Amino acid sequence: MTFPASFISSGSVQVVDENNRIQKIVRSDVPDLPPIVGEVPFFLRINHLLAVTAILEHNVQLLVLSSDDSLEIFNEFPENHMSICENLMLSFDLTKEGKQIPGIEDDLSDPNKLEIKQRIVESMEERTEKRFLSLCNAANTGDPDVITLLARQGANLNRTDYDRRSAMHIACQEGHFRVVEALVHNGEQVL
Repeated sequence: MTFPASFISSGSVQVVDENNRIQKIVRSDVPDLPPIVGEVPFFLRINHLLAVTAILEHNVQLLVLSSDDSLEIFNEFPENHMSICENLMLSFDLTKEGKQIPGIEDDLSDPNKLEIKQRIVESMEERTEKRFLSLCNAANTGDPDVITLLARQGANLNRTDYDRRSAMHIACQEGHFRVVEALVHNGEQVL
């Protein structure tokens, strides 16, 4: 389960690590700083390493978006979600595919950031594999709508399996013309 995003309507919260050390304080009354906690886990769909606690001297009002709400939003606006994710990945020196940007070394002074980065990389690898399996399944069963959805979510339509077969190969083998059309329409490179 992923960490929900918490938007602070009023008041302040502390973000603490597993040893209850304060990592940062997020306040609703600071101009030009978004009063949100958990944006990286929320948008990148990873488990959060930190906890959020209220500051006892103040009342806090939060707007919390659940995982189910987030999936609905992400499916409704996949291109916007992808842009936000790419920007977050850049903040960890990662490409949109979750690979280290060449020539940039990790900042070893922030172990929390390194741990989050490692979770992002692992999550991206798992998600890429799941998308590819879903893509191959849709090509095999003849579902062009799933092909289009996966393409919008950033699936690599040109990826191949251990036998060097792509979703296009599978769709052609199974005689699913509408899937072939969807693959071509969404950017599959036909060789």
